[in-house]
Amino acid sequence: MTPPPRPREQGAPERRFLLATDPATGPPQLTAEDERRARDMVQLRVGDGLIGLDGEGRAWPLVVRAIEWRRLLLDVAGDVREEPRPGTGGTAPPRLVIGVSLPRGGRAEDMPDRLCQLGVARVVPLVAERTPPHARATGSNRTDRLLRVAR
Repeated sequence: MTPPPRPREQGAPERRFLLATDPATGPPQLTAEDERRARDMVQLRVGDGLIGLDGEGRAWPLVVRAIEWRRLLLDVAGDVREEPRPGTGGTAPPRLVIGVSLPRGGRAEDMPDRLCQLGVARVVPLVAERTPPHARATGSNRTDRLLRVAR
């Protein structure tokens, strides 16, 4: 039996995590990275509610049923919410794409975070004739880190 979701504290943000599996076809499961973050950093407990995102515009309200060693067992706690397709009634503002030369160091990590908060859907790194060397070299580690920050 699934415990009822514990109420969120007043003013606490909804906890959102990326799903590895589709709850419509089987038991919901978070990606390994998000499950580790939910368990170790956010410290979700049995009965805590969260939102599972599939990256396709659907969001499932979920509740933590149990915690096993290194694994959260989740149950669907309500109906799926689906964001309407662009151009249909009730849609959000247009999809924003921004092209920008990447700044140095920590500012490069702050930038995708802030742009996502503003509603930018995609950030395209620009390389121009006068782009400095630090912005030209985007190794796989830096790219992975920026994608994690944006997500």
